[in-house]
Amino acid sequence: MKWTHLCFAFFFLPYREGIAQISTGSIKEGVMEVGVWQFNNFAGIQGGYLNPASLSDSRIGWQVQLGSLYTQGGITNVDNPDSHVLFSGTSLKLNKHLWSPTYTDVRGPGFMLQLPNRHAFSISTRYRAASYQTKILFGNSTTNVNRGWTTEAFNEIGLSYALPIWVYKKHHIKAGVTYKFIGGVYYEDLVSQGALGASHFEGTLLNTSTKFNKPFEWNHLFPSKNNGGAFDIGIIYDFVPDFEQYLHPMDGKTRIDVTKNKYLVRIGLSMLDYGSFAYKGVERREGVFVNQSVPAAFGKTNLPNDLRLLLTEHSPQSQPDITRSLATIFVINADVRLGKKGWYVNALINSAKWSNKGFYSPKPYTPFSVAALTPRFEKRGAEFSMPLSYWRQTKQWAVGMQVKIGGLFFGTESLNSLFGGSKSPAPTVYAGFSIQGWARAIKGSDGAGIFDENDAYANALGSQNLIKNGI
Repeated sequence: MKWTHLCFAFFFLPYREGIAQISTGSIKEGVMEVGVWQFNNFAGIQGGYLNPASLSDSRIGWQVQLGSLYTQGGITNVDNPDSHVLFSGTSLKLNKHLWSPTYTDVRGPGFMLQLPNRHAFSISTRYRAASYQTKILFGNSTTNVNRGWTTEAFNEIGLSYALPIWVYKKHHIKAGVTYKFIGGVYYEDLVSQGALGASHFEGTLLNTSTKFNKPFEWNHLFPSKNNGGAFDIGIIYDFVPDFEQYLHPMDGKTRIDVTKNKYLVRIGLSMLDYGSFAYKGVERREGVFVNQSVPAAFGKTNLPNDLRLLLTEHSPQSQPDITRSLATIFVINADVRLGKKGWYVNALINSAKWSNKGFYSPKPYTPFSVAALTPRFEKRGAEFSMPLSYWRQTKQWAVGMQVKIGGLFFGTESLNSLFGGSKSPAPTVYAGFSIQGWARAIKGSDGAGIFDENDAYANALGSQNLIKNGI
């Protein structure tokens, strides 16, 4: 395995006038996230991305998220990812291929706060970008350029709220919702049909884009305009067989200990990314080239970039906005506590529903459906987990590993990609950091964190008031 640089993926083929599109490529391009860093009870804001209800009764009292990055790789000289995918200019030589990030999920600055009675809210930001070869037209030799590449990038700012909605003895239900203001940052679909010789190109090029030939800028990470929105909705059921030991009578009220994990079994249901947004300022450029002279190095390093340069002198034609319905993701997640030493096992089924409504172009950001089983050890904010996942679209198995120490976490969801083989998944890597304070122990009005004589007096007085008022 050789590092070349530091390494910090379905398609819909419409008919394009002037270019007949027949695909012989794979439908296995898409993105995949198991998201094991979102499972644990110290995940905070990160847990809210998987199920917003998890913010309620978290072990986190407050949290400032500084940022996290998840990347998935594609083959560099095939996918030629656009600069809007962060770190796409880096590469890793692995299993006889050179890999570069073709998908990045950047979760930027955010803030979370636990409120009284296990309510919680958070503000979060996020940037997602995907870029890769989405189709191959007739022919697949080294001298033809009958193929296409697509890139899209969008950002969001999310507002979340979570709270308990039903508690009866051993049974607890909490719910949460997130509304996300979404901005379409960048979209491009580049299609080429022709042949490339030693010093000439002959064929047809078509480019549909919002910012033709413009590179990524760091301010794209942060939402500056709203082009639409989407909801995340979640519900969580906790089975707590020994719930009484977490109850504390104080100041005439029964309070629940927020510093401990109380459930034996937790089942979560969530629906993510239900909504749409628009890419605005769309332009189209088309060129027909006959015996066009090109440099000897044309297409050797980055073929899409070289093809774009041929279109720079062609006048753009304004196009309607592209409305983008997100792929709605349905998640079933079960977490079981194994004893009281900090061991857990998590089962996840993640099903993505794709939609082409209002969007007749390739969609690089297309989530895979995933099933995963993850043993986990967590204690005092530290965690070690190893997910075993199955990617349904590609029919591949992946083994991952994650380490979390306080606010720092890092890992991979495809450790076995290091060892190659026909069934190996795409390489992935992720890391993130936050600053937080743990949920505080319960204290009565007398400042004591225990049930004492003052609380007994307050409880008695509270009972008398209830009787006096006929309650």
